[in-house]
Amino acid sequence: MRATSPAPTIGQSVLCRVLFWSLVALSLSACAAGPSQPPPQHSAPTLTHNCRPQETVGFSCELHDHRLLSLCASPGFEKFAGQPKDNPGYAYLVVGSLHGQVQHSYPDKPSEYKKYLSSGSTMSAWPYVKAISQKGTFFYANGDAETPVSLTPENLPPGWHVEPAPTRGDSYCTNRVHRENFDAVLLQLPPATN
Repeated sequence: MRATSPAPTIGQSVLCRVLFWSLVALSLSACAAGPSQPPPQHSAPTLTHNCRPQETVGFSCELHDHRLLSLCASPGFEKFAGQPKDNPGYAYLVVGSLHGQVQHSYPDKPSEYKKYLSSGSTMSAWPYVKAISQKGTFFYANGDAETPVSLTPENLPPGWHVEPAPTRGDSYCTNRVHRENFDAVLLQLPPATN
């Protein structure tokens, strides 16, 4: 003899249908949503300088090691109407990542920039800026598009590291050079003594 299973009750039958259709609806909604993807990762924006947003960017370029070298000045620095020696603002050099992580800044006290940064003109009439550490001139930038920046690694301030240019005599900067306020900022720096 064959054992027979009891017939489902009306309540069990309704419950089975509700569960079945709930699973179908859940499956369909999951299919309609498409494959699950992780939330988009927002990377930090690529910058053109490492000055603070309100500051004047006198100069900035991307180094061969893909960091930024920027000459930054206080807001309105380039618009000061008096003599450069009387400018109450500040200026400094900064090296950092393309995403705004500052690694080096010089001088330590930007308000003392007059001791370390100076400007002048080359014999070819290119305006230039140079920075001097305790060891001597370590940074030089001019208006020449071919070789706008040179660095003297042995004169870098303590703790600074900059990869050398690919070929001796090449600019330390790649083609990405920003100098919208270069001349105006240079006019506010003290004149070079040599």
